[in-house]
Amino acid sequence: MGALSENFFKGTYSHDVLRIISELLDGADTKALIKINSNVNRFIDILLESTKVKGARWDDTILRLEWSYEADRIKAFTESQSCLAPHQQSVVIDAL
Repeated sequence: MGALSENFFKGTYSHDVLRIISELLDGADTKALIKINSNVNRFIDILLESTKVKGARWDDTILRLEWSYEADRIKAFTESQSCLAPHQQSVVIDAL
């Protein structure tokens, strides 16, 4: 059983979290669902963080999830660039 379903059955999610999960399953496209499935723990962390914002919607959670993957790509690219001094790399990474 996955992390999402384990916590679901324990009743540890708030009404807002459950609402967003329900809306997300109804509205998300296949690409978003594949991203969620590829790293459920990351999704849960982002979901719980996004529900701290009053009026959070399912698409806000998807945007945050997609941004987290983009930030990983930017970080990896920055770290691979030998033309950047370490302090320049740090500036970029810290900005993420």
